Amino acid sequence: MKIYIAFIIVILQVIFVSGQTFSVGDIVYEISETGLNLREDKNTTSKVVKLILPGSKLKILESDSVTVFTSNNKIKGSWVKVVDSLDLSIGFVFDYYLSRYPFFKFKKNNKTKCWENDILLDFANELGKLDSFEYSNYSDGEGWYEMLYFTLKNEVKYIEHRHWEHFENELQFKNLNTYEILHYVNAILKHCKKNHTSIDADYFKKNKILSIYRYEDCCSHNMRIYSEGNNLIIRIQSDPGS
Repeated sequence: MKIYIAFIIVILQVIFVSGQTFSVGDIVYEISETGLNLREDKNTTSKVVKLILPGSKLKILESDSVTVFTSNNKIKGSWVKVVDSLDLSIGFVFDYYLSRYPFFKFKKNNKTKCWENDILLDFANELGKLDSFEYSNYSDGEGWYEMLYFTLKNEVKYIEHRHWEHFENELQFKNLNTYEILHYVNAILKHCKKNHTSIDADYFKKNKILSIYRYEDCCSHNMRIYSEGNNLIIRIQSDPGS
């Protein structure tokens, strides 16, 4: 089903620059846009085993949350030992560029160059649904509203809002680090052909809101991004509605 995006609401909390806390056995994803070096040992001078491609699925084999490494970009994190699910390569990576959450997967329309799939539903299905409940309200006599609320793995919420005149869905994240927030926001913004093609880590220190409208050709009717801490909510309406 082709999705015409009407609006996206993203709520972000205070951005911080630090690594993650992963445990042995955790499944994580590489979210650096350029890929991540898999090294033989816990340092940047160690031999590179391979380049882990963006979006790769990894499993944590060893996690040393005590050892903190600060990169040249003043980013703090730890070295973790991982195995790449693609070819079972084993080595060490810097955890700042890892996430418990997969990429958004955009299926582009060759003519419009915009995505035509439901990226939030696809994300929810990939991460995995654990539990759900349903709420319905048919009392106004003219229309109806139905909400499906899903708990996903790693404390993510996925919600479908079904109104009589339109459909909306949303993802709710919490406790993301700086790079995760930038990654998921910029993954959407890179489809914009005019003003807002990306944000940086300081954007929400200077601006409380980023508003993008249909005429900016961002594969959406309207998009609004709010800054408030390190939680992230993305909400998309799939048609203009009334």
